[in-house]
Amino acid sequence: MQFRDDNGLLAIVGHRSAAWLTALGLHAMHHRGRAGCGLAVSDGSGIRVLRGTGPTENVFQGPAMDSLRGAVALGQVYGHPSPAVPDSVFVGGDYRPVVGRYRGGALAVALSGRLTNGAQVRRDLLERGRMFHGATDAELIAQLIAESRKGTFVNRVVDALWQVKGAYSLIVATEDRVVAVRDPRGFRPLLLAKVDGAHAVCSDDAPITLLGGHVLRELAPGELAVVEPRGLTTVRPFPKREVSPCSREPVTLAGTSSLPFGIGAQELREQLGERLGKERAPLDADIVVGLPESGVAVALGFARACGLPFRSALVALPHHGHNPARPPRSIPSLDARLKWSVVSPMVASRRVALVVSEMGTGRTVRDAVQLLRDAGASSVDVRCTSPAATQACRYGVSSPVAEELTLPRFSTEEAVAEWLGARTMAFLEADSLKDALNDGRDEPINWCRACMTGEYPLPPEAPDDQLGLFDSGDDPS
Repeated sequence: MQFRDDNGLLAIVGHRSAAWLTALGLHAMHHRGRAGCGLAVSDGSGIRVLRGTGPTENVFQGPAMDSLRGAVALGQVYGHPSPAVPDSVFVGGDYRPVVGRYRGGALAVALSGRLTNGAQVRRDLLERGRMFHGATDAELIAQLIAESRKGTFVNRVVDALWQVKGAYSLIVATEDRVVAVRDPRGFRPLLLAKVDGAHAVCSDDAPITLLGGHVLRELAPGELAVVEPRGLTTVRPFPKREVSPCSREPVTLAGTSSLPFGIGAQELREQLGERLGKERAPLDADIVVGLPESGVAVALGFARACGLPFRSALVALPHHGHNPARPPRSIPSLDARLKWSVVSPMVASRRVALVVSEMGTGRTVRDAVQLLRDAGASSVDVRCTSPAATQACRYGVSSPVAEELTLPRFSTEEAVAEWLGARTMAFLEADSLKDALNDGRDEPINWCRACMTGEYPLPPEAPDDQLGLFDSGDDPS
C-alpha cells in the first residue's frame, strides 16, 4: 500500500446543469478514490442525494441523475479507509457528503482531511444528547452547525469550526449557497474556479481542466468563501497560523498535470528525479525505468541527471483499475502481472535503475523488481524520490501503519534492497525535498513532513482519547 489521498471534493454553484457538471468533474478525480462517490443537489427548496459504491461512471447515470435538478451541487469521491486509521478513530473511510437539517433548512457537508480533536468533540456532543449515524468528521461538523445558536448560517459554520482543530478542506452546501473553508494551517488544497459562467470550489484542479473551466485562485489558509449564484465573497475569521501544507500533495498525491499549492506537479517530480540522480546515481546502470504511472516523471528527471536513456519498459495494462480480483499474496507477483507488462527486449541483459516516486510498504516495488529480473535484467537498482516514510499520516491521508513501512521494518537501505531483491536501494534525503519545494520562494514554507520526520506541525489526537466513547463506567480520574 502507498500513501493516498482517498478523497476529492467538487461543488458547482449557479448552473442549471450543476449536477451533471459535478458528476463529470468528479470523474477526473478517480486518482483520489474509486471506492464510491456521492452527489447532493439543491433546487432551492431541498437537497436530494445520489450515492453509491464504485467509480463515478457506475453511480452517476440513468433516471436518477436526470432527477437531480438544481443550481447548487456538492460531490465527493472516496477510496478505502486507511489501515493506519481504524474505524474507532473518527476520520471515517466513507466520505460521502453528509446530509442533514438545521433550523434554517437542509445542508450537505463534505470534508477532506482529518480533525485532530474529533473524538473529544464527538464525546462532548454525545454527552449533550446529540445522536450520530456514522463515524465521519463531516457529520461531526454538521452536528456542530446544527447545534450553533448563531443568527446567520455563515456564523454557524464559523462557530462550528472554532471548536475543532485539524488538517482539512471543507465544503458545506445549503439550499441556495456553498460555504468553503480551508484550515488555518493550509494542510489541504482548496480552489476557487469558474466553469461555464458558474462558480466552482474543488480540492483538485483536474475537474476544472476536464470541464473546460479556469482556476481563479487558491483559498488562503484560514479563508472562508461564500459562493452564491450571484457571486462570491470571502472572509478570514480565524487567527493566523504558521502554514504547513502537505509535502506529499505535489510529490505523489496530485495528478501529474495538476498545480497543487501553485506548484507544477510534473515539473517538481522531474526536479526531484534530477536531485536524486545527482545525489545517489547507480555507478554502472545501463537504462532508467519508471514505475507506472507515478514514477515516469521522476524517472525522466533521474535519467537526465545521470546521462542515461529512459525506457518505458514497464507498461500499465489498460484494464488495471477495473478488475476487482485481488490475488492472494501466496501467488508470487501475480498482482503485479495483472497491472503491468514488461517489454523484455528493453531490459534483457541490462542493468536497470528502477525509479519510483514513493516506497510505502515496498510490496509494489518488490513485485516490479521481480518482473524486471524475470524479464532478463542482469541487475536492478531502486531509487525513490520521496524520503523514507517512518510514520503513518495522522492528517487524513490514507497510509500504511508504521510497522508496515519499509524503514521501520528494515533498519538500513541495504536491508531494504535485500528484501526488494535489488542490488542497491536509496531514498532522497528529506532536506533535498524541502529545498526543492521551497525553490524560488522568497519566504520558505514549513512544509508538513511528519510522516518522514515525526515532527507534527499540529499535535495529533492521542490514541487513548479516541477509545471508549460509549463506555458507561465512571471516570477513574
